[in-house]
Formats: sequence, C-alpha cells, structure tokens
Amino acid sequence: MSATDISDWLLNEAIDEPDPSVIFDGFCERLVKAGVSIERAMYLAETLHAEQSGYGRVWKPGGPSTYIPILYGSRTDGLYTHSPFAWVHENRQSLSLCLADTPDDRFGIVGDFKEQGFTHYICLPLFLSNGVQNGLSFATKDAGGLTSAHLKLIEQSLPAFRAIAEIKSSAQRMHSALATYVWAEPAAMILAGDIHLGQVRRTRSAIMFVDMRNFTRLSTEVSEEKLVEVLNEYYDCVVPHVEAAGGEVLKFIGDGVLAVFRAEPGQGPDACGRVLDAVKKVLKAIDQHNMEREKGMERPIHAGIALHFGNPAYGNVGSGTRLDFTVIGRDVNYTSRIADMCSSFDRRLLMSEEFVKRLPDKAYTRYRDVVLPGVPGETTLFVPCTG
Repeated sequence: MSATDISDWLLNEAIDEPDPSVIFDGFCERLVKAGVSIERAMYLAETLHAEQSGYGRVWKPGGPSTYIPILYGSRTDGLYTHSPFAWVHENRQSLSLCLADTPDDRFGIVGDFKEQGFTHYICLPLFLSNGVQNGLSFATKDAGGLTSAHLKLIEQSLPAFRAIAEIKSSAQRMHSALATYVWAEPAAMILAGDIHLGQVRRTRSAIMFVDMRNFTRLSTEVSEEKLVEVLNEYYDCVVPHVEAAGGEVLKFIGDGVLAVFRAEPGQGPDACGRVLDAVKKVLKAIDQHNMEREKGMERPIHAGIALHFGNPAYGNVGSGTRLDFTVIGRDVNYTSRIADMCSSFDRRLLMSEEFVKRLPDKAYTRYRDVVLPGVPGETTLFVPCTG
C-alpha cells in the first residue's frame, strides 16, 4: 500500500464516513499496512463545545481509538502547554524526537513514553483554513525508529488527511455550536436546510417547567456577574438530571427551564415515569446545593416544578431573515401557568391531570382545583403522595 492508495481511500471512501473515529482508525491501519511501524497515534482537534475546548483520539494496534475530551482549562495547564502539540503549533513546524536522546523534562510525555518502550516520536501540526489548530502524532517501539521512508509516506498522505479533517471539523463545529443553543433535533434540521418561516412540528411529550423563585429580588441584590453564576449553579442542578432521564432541554427562559420527555406511541406512562424520577433528583440536587450555599451565608435557591402531558409545537417563528427556533402552543403555556401556582401555594411540585393519568394511582393525590390565568374553567392540580 502506497501513499497514493491511502490518499485515494481518504478522498474517495472515507469522505463519506460520518464517524471521524472510523476515518482516523482506518488511516492508522493503512499506514501500518504500508509498512510504517507505529504502535501509537494521536489526533488532537479543537472544537466548539460548551464544556470542551477540544478532544484527543488515541489509536493503538487492534483499535478502536479512544476518545479523550479536553475540558476548558486543560489547554492552559501543563497537559497542553508542556506538550509537543503546543510546540508544533507555536513553531508551525513538525517535531521528531529520538526518545533515548531526549531529556525527560523536554515534554511531559517523554518520561512516560520511555517507560512504555517507545523509541521514536513525531508530532505534526494540522492548520486548517478556518484558523483551527489540530495535530497528529505517531510513536514507535521499533529499535530503528521511524525511517526516512516511513516519514516520507506519512508526509505524502498528510494533504489528503488534512482535507478530510477540514471537512469533518467544519461540519462538527457547526453542529456542536448549533446544538449548544438549540437541542439536537433542531440543530440537525437547521443544518439540513429547514429554516423557512412557519414550519411547525408537534411532539407528544411529558412537559417539565422549572421556575426559580424570587429571581427578581435576587437580581436587585447581587451584581450581574454574580447573578449569572447563581443561574448557572441552578441550571447545573436541573439539566444533567433531565438529560440523564432522556429529557431534552428546549429553552432557558430567564430563570425558567423548559424540557420535554418524548413519548412514542404507547409509551406515555414511561415518559411520565422518567420525568418524575428526574424531578426527584433535581429537587435533591437543589437541597444539597443549598446546604453549601448556607455554609457560605448565601441565600438558598428555591424552585417550583410543573409537569404536564401534551403536544407542544416547535418550529421557526420570527420575521424576514431573523428567526428563532422555539416551542409554542397551549400545552407549553398551560405548563407555565401551573408553575406559577407553585409559588402561589408554596409547593415544589404540581402536576396536571393529563400527566398523572399516566402514573400509577398510588403515586399522586388530588391537591386542589384552581383557575389558571388565561385558561377557561377550573384546573385540577395534583401532588405526589409523598408531598
């Protein structure tokens, strides 16, 4: 197998592969088939992500490669700044190390690689046209190291790999950035071209609205920076448990969180059971967080949660070229009105009749009938049997 064979595979077959790990693994495997004696390879990539500045993918013979997230902050500590990747990015050139002749303190990896039996290490920068700085590294345990022929073959294959990295990186960054601000399905729809005004879809779902109490008062007592910090702490008590239970956070509405738990045909009870389990964990997380806040003499966070079951609509609303992908409809408004009642009656959780119909009888009890603003007639509210 030649560099031309590897490049042809990258540009004609791998380009259609949606999974970047398959492409990287296939690239490494073909280098080995071409006679390059590598026992370890790493691909380092920047990304657009709310929690990660990038990721690494480490390949060893037999694969598959291992995904390593790089959280924000990692790139500014010794893990990155004392690495060969930082050196090749700064100097804009490749790096070749005969490890036996390299001092252990040259880079953070040197001592570990020597202990693992590696003899030769190379690191190559990959500068993409959008300014992203990625990179590749290869290491061998062969006594003779990577030969000039090996290095030439890698160098000749690199333009095709860079082209694929450019395409996949751009697509991944765009999808990740969109999914940070809208949930996964709308991100895919938007990228597929579904951006025209008025397009609306419905989803049969359990609906959860979490409303932070006394937010207005808090906003007058602390700085904007502190307010954002408190909001993020509050969201951290809610979002992970919603997502772990299969829910999707659709909107952050000021101090409110709107989420849905989809119910496929015949699976309504499962959706409601999942959301109720998530609520228990959210309330427990808030209680635990308040214990820490009280230790610091800070005001505790309180929230009211409303649960309903219905058919919320989502789609593009706006004017001209300025659109928002949002969730609308009677069921969303209805859930929001129930959340307002949590504050009125000092309850942490209130549920609609449509929601509790999908729960076991012993899981809830009737609380009271109320008139919700803007909703005709009386609405019966329910609470868990445990209060």
